[in-house]
Amino acid sequence: MAIRFNCDNPDCGREVRAPDGTEGKKAKCPHCGKVQVIPAVAPPGPSPFSAEGLAPAPAKAKPKHRRGTAAGTHKKTYVQESRNVGLYVKIGLLAAVLAGAVVGFVVVFKLLAKKTPGDRPLADPTGIGRYMGGIFGAKHATESVVSMAGNLRLIQQALESYYVTNGEYPLELKDLVADGLNPAALHAPDRDEQAYAYIPYQDKTMPGENIVVYEETPIHLDKCNVIRLDGRVETLTVEQLKAALEKTKRVIDAGG
Repeated sequence: MAIRFNCDNPDCGREVRAPDGTEGKKAKCPHCGKVQVIPAVAPPGPSPFSAEGLAPAPAKAKPKHRRGTAAGTHKKTYVQESRNVGLYVKIGLLAAVLAGAVVGFVVVFKLLAKKTPGDRPLADPTGIGRYMGGIFGAKHATESVVSMAGNLRLIQQALESYYVTNGEYPLELKDLVADGLNPAALHAPDRDEQAYAYIPYQDKTMPGENIVVYEETPIHLDKCNVIRLDGRVETLTVEQLKAALEKTKRVIDAGG
């Protein structure tokens, strides 16, 4: 049976084994190399550094969730989503209130804009009409652009194409539809979609300032869009249109 003892080196202290009968002799520690005397009697009990003598490892404490961990992130995301939903609901309610206010202003403005039997406009004690006038002015301006740059320009191009093909202008504007003109272009973009008026029996020998197509009702801030014989698309006041139509009629009656 081997002799077992612990190295007396305080920095080592590990178990050393020596054969029987070597008590009192010197031996070198195989772990740290310190030379020491083999004791006669081995210390009882297992070495504190052996597997049997090791103390059980302390139980690890359960980690706590910190801010930024998965659980914390999920909680934060849920709270943020809840706040976002609340914000969207508030925005939707605000939009609905604003839309209702705009509709109310429009209704009030139309009531104030109604005329009395004496053709005098009703008073506007609230001043709403003045503010809404700007909104409707922008609407009329948009309609004017659509009429001039859209419909009338299409009609003017269709008239020129028809003249080149047939040597004369059509008797009616609806004759242009057979050549491919969209029927919707024959109406002004106002509430009543009035049809454009047309003056036939004209040709290229007549003055270019003659009126060929025009709006009979002023819908663009008391103005009307027209097409002249030379292809110009313009906007005229009611007085200017009346004078231009009279001049055009005299030219046609005189035969050019």
